[in-house]
Amino acid sequence: MNYKFSVTGLRREDHNEFKDVVTHLQWRLVGTDSDELEGTFCGATPIEDLSQLDVLTFVEFSELKEETIIEWIEAMLGHNPSYKEHILEQIAKEIEDKRLRTTTNAYDLPWAGEPPEPIAP
Repeated sequence: MNYKFSVTGLRREDHNEFKDVVTHLQWRLVGTDSDELEGTFCGATPIEDLSQLDVLTFVEFSELKEETIIEWIEAMLGHNPSYKEHILEQIAKEIEDKRLRTTTNAYDLPWAGEPPEPIAP
């Protein structure tokens, strides 16, 4: 299974002398299996402990990169293995549901007749 994170939103606020501090992450993780079926989990992660803000390491909002935010998400999930496992299970379940699901269009229904002739332009 291949996984890809994307950041879908950020909340920010001023905190002491720091402006536009990211306080909440909104993200999506898409898992793709070997048959190219996809499952998606959308998450939201608060950043509750702002005590580590430091003038030497703070990155201005305008300078942030998606890769940096994804590293934050991965680190938070690394500290919460049961939540990470839950996320991966939900993605796998969605993929398995897609694998088992069969979709039938209106013309394939048992009571449907022949499809209508296309209308000429």
